[in-house]
Amino acid sequence: MRLKYRSWALPYLLSHKEVVFDRPDIDTPEFLSLFAQPETMLEIGAGKGDFIIEMGLNHPNQRFIAVEKNLSAAAITAKKIVENKLSNVFVIYEDVNNFIKKIPSASIQKIFLNFSDPWPKVRHHKRRLTSEHIIGEYARILVSKGEVRMKTDNVNLFNFSIDNFRAYNWHIRYLSYSYDGKDSYDAISEYERNFRIDGVAICRLVAKKGSKTYVTNPTPTPTV
Repeated sequence: MRLKYRSWALPYLLSHKEVVFDRPDIDTPEFLSLFAQPETMLEIGAGKGDFIIEMGLNHPNQRFIAVEKNLSAAAITAKKIVENKLSNVFVIYEDVNNFIKKIPSASIQKIFLNFSDPWPKVRHHKRRLTSEHIIGEYARILVSKGEVRMKTDNVNLFNFSIDNFRAYNWHIRYLSYSYDGKDSYDAISEYERNFRIDGVAICRLVAKKGSKTYVTNPTPTPTV
């Protein structure tokens, strides 16, 4: 369901720059400083922020960065951060594809993908958050034992993701098509809460980054 537009959203984001970063901030020292803490976690597609808020509350010594490109959702997340007086949770209001190359290498411990857009049409598969090009960036920004933790209700997206992680030698150390929600290092998003009420099965994987070399725009092999 598309989130209803909130007229207060942009003014709120602009008035709470202590927790919000957007496109003009990406090339600033303050943006880079977001990733300087050793235990930094990244959620891509934070929605209305229930997951990242709970994680921030439960793990005050870790830093959590929520990426959300929807204006209203980003503002709702920022409002929850402010209302809960969290100093370890931040929002980046931007499409992750527009700044992921700016994130320092080996700066993220875990990446969370919670109920990402499945982009079901084949011609849109490159936009998926587990497509080949972005998995390579995940490997770059994660620390040596870093992980991607994914939850989804979409089995086709889940299988697509499994295949891509395996193709690049990621170790899938947890895999379930009916996740019970009992991992102690997890939280529930608004989507997951609604799906569980409706009896929808939740798929989940935890993938540790692989050893294959990733090359962006490789140099073509010369012809003889």
